[in-house]
Amino acid sequence: MAARTPLRRLNQALLTILSAATIVAAWPTWALAQEFLFATTKDFVTACDGTSPSEDCQGALLHVELVVNSRDDPNNTCDGGTDALLNAESNEELNGMLSERVVKVVAWLKQNTEYDGHSPGDGIWSALKGVYCR
Repeated sequence: MAARTPLRRLNQALLTILSAATIVAAWPTWALAQEFLFATTKDFVTACDGTSPSEDCQGALLHVELVVNSRDDPNNTCDGGTDALLNAESNEELNGMLSERVVKVVAWLKQNTEYDGHSPGDGIWSALKGVYCR
């Protein structure tokens, strides 16, 4: 079985989100975040702190961006969100973009510890807005 590349994961995630658009639109971000390996934002920060975030960390961040963008949220990530990610020309570029986002999000969350007890979806979304919507 071939390894799932970041671009393949992104495409599969987009298809999943689009095919379940009515369900996604009805669920809050925090409910969808329940599938993460992280119980709280603090768990996400602890596991993802470093310069080379794991695939799980990248996946959690990507999941939040996909959910927000799938809703056509007027407050979606200010730097282009998933549109910017879709323009990656290679898996390496996409991986680098996701890693950079995770590093910035974790740094923001470490400065804003009031999100520690929140769901990872809520914490990540708050951090994405805090980092990219200045």
